[in-house]
Amino acid sequence: MYLIKENVHYMKNCIVFLSFILIATHCFATSVESAIITYKYIDSAKYEVTFKGYRNCQGIPFASSIPVYVTCKNSSSKVTLNLRMASIKDVTPTCLLTPKRCNPPNTYATGNGYEEHTYIDTVDFNSTKYNSLKSCGEIIFEYGICCRSSSINTGPANSNYYNYAYLNRSYGEGLSSPQFNLPPIVKLCKLQPVYHNVAVVDTTNHDSISYSFDDPLSAYGTTIAYTGNYFAQNPFDAYYPGSLKYPYNNSNANPPIGVYLDQENGDLIFLPVSNINTVAVIKLTKWRKDTTGKMREVGIVRQDLQLTFFNCGDNNPPTIGGPYKYKVCVGEKICFNIPTDDKVVTPPFPNPPPPPDTVVLIWNGGIKEASFSIIDSKAIKQTGRFCWTPKENDASTIPYQFVAEARDNACPLNAVSRRAFQITVSPRVDLQVVK
Repeated sequence: MYLIKENVHYMKNCIVFLSFILIATHCFATSVESAIITYKYIDSAKYEVTFKGYRNCQGIPFASSIPVYVTCKNSSSKVTLNLRMASIKDVTPTCLLTPKRCNPPNTYATGNGYEEHTYIDTVDFNSTKYNSLKSCGEIIFEYGICCRSSSINTGPANSNYYNYAYLNRSYGEGLSSPQFNLPPIVKLCKLQPVYHNVAVVDTTNHDSISYSFDDPLSAYGTTIAYTGNYFAQNPFDAYYPGSLKYPYNNSNANPPIGVYLDQENGDLIFLPVSNINTVAVIKLTKWRKDTTGKMREVGIVRQDLQLTFFNCGDNNPPTIGGPYKYKVCVGEKICFNIPTDDKVVTPPFPNPPPPPDTVVLIWNGGIKEASFSIIDSKAIKQTGRFCWTPKENDASTIPYQFVAEARDNACPLNAVSRRAFQITVSPRVDLQVVK
């Protein structure tokens, strides 16, 4: 536990986190920007549990370990899992000329940036420690602390912070949650279009995943109310021209209109129009057919985001060109280019136009055995090249998906855009000649 003189008043306000959770031995106060709990199947009844916390570097440090509670959904059985910190990484999207915002790492008040703190441990439901949970079909991995930031001005300020992941073991062992391998973007520019995706990878199971907004929570099943016109599906002020209003949206308009979240691929597209500090939660639900062919909910993970919108100056975010959906048969090689662009904001005469912005392109490795390369690494606006030859056992009605990320070099904060690409693989059709 870290005690910082300037934050003593926060530390005094730390409370018992609900009747079913032990007293928190450390408080993040205003430090938490986002947090995610995921799990990965290892073997037998063993799972690796990962907690990724995103720390505001203006706040107090994170502890070297955190408690995650392993709970049976339909009983009072609960076991504490103490996850140890595995790594710390500065993930602030700053330009090349800007020094790191979080230096030294995990230190109070080092700058307006954020760090990714990763904690890991293992759960073995066959071990004696988990005897009370061994036969439990529905598992909740949960974490809670006091408190959310007082700077949030859409309702959830100062409330308990809570997040969870859900694992349904009723349909057998072997399920892994989607894995987040690109950090969330929590600091965004007002009046600049946002093209975001949580960018998860599900190469282990290739299950069907749906995306939806969810309420922020203070405990499992206990929602936190927004104020005013804000709510889970509309947690920030987006652009609506004329008489248009929620739930209308048009992600293809220039600029985008309303709030658009693609339920199939997770693309979140909107144009923020106010300087606010808010909470947005994106829930990812995994589905799998049971023995009767009915789709069942087998897993849930949630990305709980504290989003800050502010004035960044004149800049356009980079764009990632499509098409975004493809079809291919097994055994056929598919290759396509992914272009990027970044329109320069031209000032009025006689001011000279700025130099063209650079765009760097990466991907999240979302499809096994596929390749992704940059055609010309020295190009001002990079173009990616994706290639893949699906095998016989890759045929599926569920599209395979990866996410591409484009980043410009705007200062002091990079503009970052992400788009999902989906490929549906059909089985080979063998034609036989009838004599």
